[in-house]
Amino acid sequence: MAKKIRNVKLKSEDIQKNSGKNISHTISKIKAHERFYTTILVLIFMVIISFGIYIAIRVNPYYIYAEDFDRGVGFSYTSRLIYLNQKNIGDKNNTYEVTLSNMTDNNINYIMRMVPDDESISACNCGDTIIPYTELRYSLEDTLERSFNDSKMIITTGNIHPLERETIPIKIWIRDGYESSDCNYYGKIVLEKIEDMNDE
Repeated sequence: MAKKIRNVKLKSEDIQKNSGKNISHTISKIKAHERFYTTILVLIFMVIISFGIYIAIRVNPYYIYAEDFDRGVGFSYTSRLIYLNQKNIGDKNNTYEVTLSNMTDNNINYIMRMVPDDESISACNCGDTIIPYTELRYSLEDTLERSFNDSKMIITTGNIHPLERETIPIKIWIRDGYESSDCNYYGKIVLEKIEDMNDE
């Protein structure tokens, strides 16, 4: 059985402490603080989102998406832009990864090649220091050193199966012994589709 509390007298000022006006005032204060913190959080999120969009716009030029493929069919690839200078003479550690994704129902045969990046060359205003393709070297996963046979600059050919994703590492450098204190190369890796064929 609960105990009864006796002989407790409440004064009128005690009752007034928790009057409706005071409670309303306290709720208003809480709501004001809530609005303040909500505004701060919204501003923080807006700054983060704006920064993310800025980074995305800034990073996009460093990735090349397939121009020869209809993106709607489910095939895409990405690769970082290539930049070489005198620091890359004989340096075989500069890796560029090409990521392929085939979300179609077909095998896709492709030619992978390197092409000069005309936009970057124009922006740097350094056309007279661009080295010829004959001075470039590259290697694939087998680490064999290769050079380009002609200006088509074919790196490799390959095939990617339906619903597969593949990453191909490619090392690219300027041949050892190339003598220049001021040399540049701007390029990008592109894929060209040979044909689609159903996997039978």
